[in-house]
Amino acid sequence: KYEGMKDLRDVCVYRFCKAEPLMIDVVSEILIPAIGIGKVKRHRIHEYLIERFPESKSIADCTKAIVDALSAGGIVRADRTQLSFAYREISPPSFAFVIYSEFPEPGMHDLAKLEQNRHILAMLWNPTRILSTLYELRNLELISRISEIDNVRQFTTKWRLEEVVTRITS
Repeated sequence: KYEGMKDLRDVCVYRFCKAEPLMIDVVSEILIPAIGIGKVKRHRIHEYLIERFPESKSIADCTKAIVDALSAGGIVRADRTQLSFAYREISPPSFAFVIYSEFPEPGMHDLAKLEQNRHILAMLWNPTRILSTLYELRNLELISRISEIDNVRQFTTKWRLEEVVTRITS
């Protein structure tokens, strides 16, 4: 159903970040601090990798792989010298997939843990849209409820990942 669409690309980027935690570090330590500028030199990733892995002989290949993955996933636009990026709109189907992946047990979950989750932050989804997208998922009956009482902010999931994927794709 989502072949070739942004929704599936987002899920693929998320799964890639789960498999390769270095991607989350690159986004968290290089891209997010520069979000206001909206660009970084490609060489900055290369320097970062040299700092982290000074003995590695494959820094250039790793830099290229990171840039290729971020570009293919639609997180950045890359040219020969720099990466351009901005916060992105949240896709409800991919957001539901990520939520149910990060919170696999049905039940009440702290909204702050969602908003501060490194995997979600690495998607460069607009953080000001997380709550409204949660409400959209509630309206689509993909989550049960959202509760904001005083300082307690929670959301309730009602299925496991396999069940929500079936609902999303049907």
